[in-house]
Amino acid sequence: MGYVHIHFASHFEFSEFLALPRNGKGSEPPSRNKPHTPRESRQQQSGIISAPKPMSPQIYILIFAQAHEEFRLPELESIDVLFNLGIDYLGLELDIYRPYMKIGLENDQKAKLLGSRAILIKHILRHWADAPSYTELHRLNKENEGLWAGYAASHTFKVTVNSYKVTVAQERKKEIIESLSYMDFRGPILLQDPQVEIMLSEEYYSADGPDDPTPALGIEQVHRMTNIRLRKIWLGEKLCDGQRSLVDKFDLKKRIYIGNTSMEAGLSLLMANQGLARPGSLVNDPFAGTGSILYAAAWYGAYVFGSDIDGRPMRGKEHSIHDSARQYGVSENLLDCAVFDMTQNPWRTEEMFDAIICDPPYGVRAGAKRLGRKDQSKMRNEPYKLPDGTWSHEKPDYVPPSKPWEMSEVLEGLLEFAFRMLKPDGRLVYWLPTASQDYSHSDVPQRKGLRMVANSCQDFGKWQRRLITMQKHVVLTEEDSPVDSSQENAEDSLPGHRHFRDKYMKGFC
Repeated sequence: MGYVHIHFASHFEFSEFLALPRNGKGSEPPSRNKPHTPRESRQQQSGIISAPKPMSPQIYILIFAQAHEEFRLPELESIDVLFNLGIDYLGLELDIYRPYMKIGLENDQKAKLLGSRAILIKHILRHWADAPSYTELHRLNKENEGLWAGYAASHTFKVTVNSYKVTVAQERKKEIIESLSYMDFRGPILLQDPQVEIMLSEEYYSADGPDDPTPALGIEQVHRMTNIRLRKIWLGEKLCDGQRSLVDKFDLKKRIYIGNTSMEAGLSLLMANQGLARPGSLVNDPFAGTGSILYAAAWYGAYVFGSDIDGRPMRGKEHSIHDSARQYGVSENLLDCAVFDMTQNPWRTEEMFDAIICDPPYGVRAGAKRLGRKDQSKMRNEPYKLPDGTWSHEKPDYVPPSKPWEMSEVLEGLLEFAFRMLKPDGRLVYWLPTASQDYSHSDVPQRKGLRMVANSCQDFGKWQRRLITMQKHVVLTEEDSPVDSSQENAEDSLPGHRHFRDKYMKGFC
């Protein structure tokens, strides 16, 4: 059998992008009780000097969707790397469980770049004021009159009022809007596509949340709400939306071809962002299945190649991966798909992928398998010639023998594959399933030459899966050899993902 040597040239070299520094070990997601440390502090701790920030950044308000809170900051930082935005966290401690975040950026163009990729951001506002009470909000907004006075005379406008944890009644919305009358906007009100959209958003503590030492002042109705407390009011001009519409566009219910392991749309797009999928980059999914991750990466302009040990999910019966690629208009970016075992792959060129993004099989809905025989004694080991004179393994319908693949071994093989196939600074993004009660920080598999970038948890109660993002930080040399991690997987120190299928089937008892 011969192999074709293919070299893909990327439009962009990854070295042009900034690298997110980490300590080389698994990073724990921030606790609800401990605000997240801004990136500048983490860079100082790791000895990495970040690019200089502008002296006086423009301030923006990010309003997040109420989904996947632990993924917010990793996505934000990945987009920062992708576009070299230079996000300034303004020295603030970040609480990823709050749906509002204040950041600094050089200009509106960079803010719009952020909005053009962010899946978890609903809106980006030019910041005018934020305060724990209406009295303070209006005082600060009047002090910042220079930010909005230029719009007042003639621009068409509308005012949008919304809130977090509370439904705002129409009567109360009207009262809040009238409280802004001192801004004296004299242009026509235009509800569809105005030149200026003023957005005011109220953030509340929940009834069982922490005490709020600041009383809610200025709007009478707030005092009559006994089960919640006003935390902060945010005011600004809406600059752009995030990309929440893509979640609907890639919704599995609307897709031509899906399977029982197809990754949900929002998470596929998040994974593509974590992998820095971009025009000209080359992305591989070695557990492609029905292609959910491939479509997301291709949507962002990456060239994608999928493979799997079982070709049936990729081919389908009536539809295939190629049909869904045509549905989303990314056929030209789907190079192709192939059937092979990742650990015995046909690639003859190393360090060729900009990102490897995948969802390894957990053994629950679809079992992980690799080439080989579970019981060597029951099957022949030599080639077999059929009565018609042809070799059995050369028949078109030949299916090579396979054996179960334990989860910890799957991940060990994946990290080794990633280390060899990723370009320097390339990223590996994958899901790590684990029993909640057994998980510890040291459970995240490690491989010399790959360092941790992000570790975000999707919690299902008794079990959870973690989106792990790693980055290759060395150049492959002839001396590099596969890592023997058998000691790490010794029975006396089992990671939370070892024998995951058995734990899942037993209800994690």
